[in-house]
Amino acid sequence: MKLKHMTTDQFIESVEALDLRPERNEIYGKKYIDIKDRFGEIIAHVDTGTQGKMNVRKITAGYDHNRLFKVMCVYASTPVNKREPKTYRLKILDTDLYLIHINQY
Repeated sequence: MKLKHMTTDQFIESVEALDLRPERNEIYGKKYIDIKDRFGEIIAHVDTGTQGKMNVRKITAGYDHNRLFKVMCVYASTPVNKREPKTYRLKILDTDLYLIHINQY
């Protein structure tokens, strides 16, 4: 894996590519992503609001354990402020409307 930083969307896509199911959750104000195996059992999770916090709970058959661990390490080591792309909003004068999506042009 050559990425230094990984967004949350990239992390989710990478986990899905391993035939695992990521699921966003929140409990007591803490946001995290559970990673479930094909049977729906939670095998790992990553805290989306804290850098470096992840947990592998169980190893099961049917996926590449080393690749999952590498993906989790890249995402967990990514600074929290680099996990989500920045969004800019431009207010349209004399309205209550905003332009939210701005492409590279």
